[in-house]
Amino acid sequence: MRRAFFIIACLAVLLSCSKGKRTVQTQKNLPGRNSTSAVQPKTNKTNPNKVVLKRTTGSKPGAKEAKGNITDILLPLNNGPSVFPKDFKIGGLQPEIDISKEDRDILTPVKEFLDDFRDRIINKEAVNPDDYQSIKKLYSYYLKESGQVKSYRIGSINRPDKQTATVNSRLFGLKGSTEGQLYLKRKDGKWLITDVQLNLNQLSVKQKKEKFVPNSYSWIMEE
Repeated sequence: MRRAFFIIACLAVLLSCSKGKRTVQTQKNLPGRNSTSAVQPKTNKTNPNKVVLKRTTGSKPGAKEAKGNITDILLPLNNGPSVFPKDFKIGGLQPEIDISKEDRDILTPVKEFLDDFRDRIINKEAVNPDDYQSIKKLYSYYLKESGQVKSYRIGSINRPDKQTATVNSRLFGLKGSTEGQLYLKRKDGKWLITDVQLNLNQLSVKQKKEKFVPNSYSWIMEE
């Protein structure tokens, strides 16, 4: 009796081991388990409704990608001229970067003069000594009567020759604005203002909605 029981127990252990070995082998063969292979569906030609799985080998982890120059896939840049803001009245505004030393020397007294204009002051250092008294007499009166200049814009620099230059400008007050030109000449290697053509009375006149005219001297056309 004991011998029969012993034989039955041994057979049970052997069957259990065999079943476990088959389970481990099946799990190893399952797609996606410890494998880099991928399974992709494939349609059976004879039966379109039947889907057949086809094993494909994927790339190995850590595989190096093909080398290439990044500039080969970038879009080329258009190296055209720079585009700067424009004013409805005086046209293109004068840039302050990437300009010549000559233009910068002209722009400096113009900015100093207009900066002091906002404080109702005529900048003596920026004006030619021979023209200072006449400019001060004329514009000191208008600055007091017409109101304070709140802001300004500087247009393009025009140089008809090596000794003279004109600069378009536009001034803004509480109600309106005025546009005109500043005239400069070179004296002893320095650019100085010789005349100012601005109607400051327009600063106190409420303006209508601006109408764009594609011309740098549109205020002359409107007169």
